[in-house]
Amino acid sequence: ESISDGATVLLSVDYEPGLSAEMDAALASVVDRMMMKDFYLVLVSTVPTGPVQAERLLLFLNQGGGYQYESSENYTNLGYIPGGPVGLLNFAEAPRPVMPYDLDGYAVWYTPPLQNISSLSDFDLVVVATENPDRARSWVEQVQPKLGNTPIILVVSRQAEPLVRPYYG
Repeated sequence: ESISDGATVLLSVDYEPGLSAEMDAALASVVDRMMMKDFYLVLVSTVPTGPVQAERLLLFLNQGGGYQYESSENYTNLGYIPGGPVGLLNFAEAPRPVMPYDLDGYAVWYTPPLQNISSLSDFDLVVVATENPDRARSWVEQVQPKLGNTPIILVVSRQAEPLVRPYYG
């Protein structure tokens, strides 16, 4: 709530399709609120199916919430970050060269609103949704130290929460 309207948010959809019912329910309320505040979303995932999961979630929220979030106007889907924790660290250190294009093949870093983003600390917020404690740990270990004052929020499944909570804290 403290983040101003129109913010630019990095949203990682890092959960497997088999757990999408639980994770979509948890993440939908967070993304719905971001859409209400007209946040520009930059979607990524360390799960190969994550980019499609993110698109499906936005389509669901567009239909149910009456939004008109469209690619390039309201969000950019950068796709899959390969390489596990090492790939995530590379992305955290240099997002532009690691993920230079969106899923449609456009060089989006040089167009508004991403033209002013050169590091992950330039985002207003980072949100990670995962059912996997190891993926959550990777985001906390590899990305959080690079964020400076940018807050990171984890949306985790009930099964992962007991393992992630003390580590995140």
